[in-house]
Amino acid sequence: MPAPAQIINSLESILGILFSNIHYKERAAYILCDNLVELCCRIKIKEKNPKDNVYRKFYQSLNDSNVPKSLSRMFQDRHNTRNDMQHDDLRTTVDIKENADFVLDIISLIRKFWGKYAFQNVDDWLECSFRVTRLYSSTGKMSVKKRFEYYIQNEIDFTSEELTQKLLTLSDESDEMHDVDENNRLIPTQLRKRIPKKYELIIPVNSKESLGLVIQEFTQHINQILDELELEE
Repeated sequence: MPAPAQIINSLESILGILFSNIHYKERAAYILCDNLVELCCRIKIKEKNPKDNVYRKFYQSLNDSNVPKSLSRMFQDRHNTRNDMQHDDLRTTVDIKENADFVLDIISLIRKFWGKYAFQNVDDWLECSFRVTRLYSSTGKMSVKKRFEYYIQNEIDFTSEELTQKLLTLSDESDEMHDVDENNRLIPTQLRKRIPKKYELIIPVNSKESLGLVIQEFTQHINQILDELELEE
C-alpha cells in the first residue's frame, strides 16, 4: 500500500533541503531525518492499534513498531548524534554522505512498513532524488559522483529559455498589463528581468549548488545521465 502522505511530504522536504544551497543544510536534514523515523514508527503503531496514544521514548517506538534490529541500532545511534548536535555540542555536525545513508535507511524502513508499493504514487523527481541520494551515500563510488557532477555542471543550461522564463518578473509598470487570455484574465504584454532593489540579495544559480532544483526541472535528463553512468560501471 502507498505510504501515508505525511511521510512522503516529510521525505520531500528533507531531500529538498539536502540538495539545496542553504547554510547548515546537512544539520537540518539530519535532524528532520530523525524526526521522520519517529513519525514512521508512531504512524505504524497507530495503524496497529488506533487507541494507542503513541507517546513513548524513541527506543520504545522502534521496538513497538517492529523496526528490524539492524536498522533499529543505526537509528538509535543517529538519534543520539542528533541529540548531541542539537542540544549538547553545536560544533557537532554531519556531512552529505551521513545524510544520504540516513535517507536510504529511512526508505528501507518505509518499504518494510508499507510494502513494495509504498512509493507508487510519488512524483518522478522524488524517485530520481533517491537515485542521486544513493550516489552520495557510502555505497556510491567517488569516480561516478565526480563524473555526475561534471555532467550537471556542463550539461544543465540555466540560461535556457524555458528556465529563464521562471526567473523573469513582471515589469513594475502596470500599464503593460493590457492583454487578456481566453478566460479574460489580464496577462503581461512584456516580461523582462527586473533590476534588483538595494535591499535585495542576488543569489547566483549553480547546477551543483542547486541540485534540488535541477532534479525537479530536469528529471528525465538526470535519469539519463545516471543510466549512462551505471552502464559505464
